[in-house]
Amino acid sequence: KENGLVVQATEADSLSFTAAWMKYQQGDWSAASKGFADYISEYPNGSNWVKANFYQGVSMLKKKDTTAAMDCFRAVKQKGVSNWFDDAVLELARDAYFRQSDFASAKALFNEVYVQSSNAEKKLDALRGMARCWYKEKDYSAATTGAAALLENKGISVDDKSLAWYLIAKSKQQQNDEVGALDAFKTVAKLHKGIWGAEARYELALSQFKKGSYGPAEKAAMDVIQETGAFDEWVTKAYILLGDIFFKQKDYFNAKATFESIATHSTNEALKKEATDKLEATKLEEKKSSKIGN
Repeated sequence: KENGLVVQATEADSLSFTAAWMKYQQGDWSAASKGFADYISEYPNGSNWVKANFYQGVSMLKKKDTTAAMDCFRAVKQKGVSNWFDDAVLELARDAYFRQSDFASAKALFNEVYVQSSNAEKKLDALRGMARCWYKEKDYSAATTGAAALLENKGISVDDKSLAWYLIAKSKQQQNDEVGALDAFKTVAKLHKGIWGAEARYELALSQFKKGSYGPAEKAAMDVIQETGAFDEWVTKAYILLGDIFFKQKDYFNAKATFESIATHSTNEALKKEATDKLEATKLEEKKSSKIGN
């Protein structure tokens, strides 16, 4: 133009975008983001407008400007389905989940990708994201179908399998399907060493206690303690269960010692109170038993 040449609008559009794209490919995020911003401003109806917004968003993420990045991804989403729609919406969903802890919004965004995407990998990412939202929201009734769909994917990780079976177990619990829940918890306990596995092992121990199988219940509770040391809540619950087992067996000495230790040392106020209450109940029962014996 400076040399008096006529530059067609489509050519100017393409050259403007390409200049920013070259900086993007070089990893020069500051220059790329400025170039994309200039393009977006100068060509609001440009043929590369959606693409520019998406890569502007990626550039801003690289620059740690998450708010600006999400504005760009939102602009891509608002334009409707395109080659960049899935990735933009997945970024918005991850931001809602990880940065904002807004699990309802994250779930809705993941669902948009799951419903409309034709890309198997992106559908799996979306389904995986929804499963984690169901877990966070304790929305187990809605999770059953999705968990089953997750298990149908051959390429899923051990974590994916563990979470899917965990969701199925919790859903079965809500339906009062104790056998189905325990079967699912057994699978989780085998697969997972993390918090889902910890809860699963506790549920298996509790089921033995409820059946009056105190020997197996004690062994299962010890498994929770030995295999789940990093998760204080479930270790403490397992110790309380041990105290309950001792109580049922009229081993008041060990029941008191167990409850007293939790009441003294636990940092979980709810479990601390539960142990304190059970300690007092054990002392009363021991006195009654002693009077009857005399």
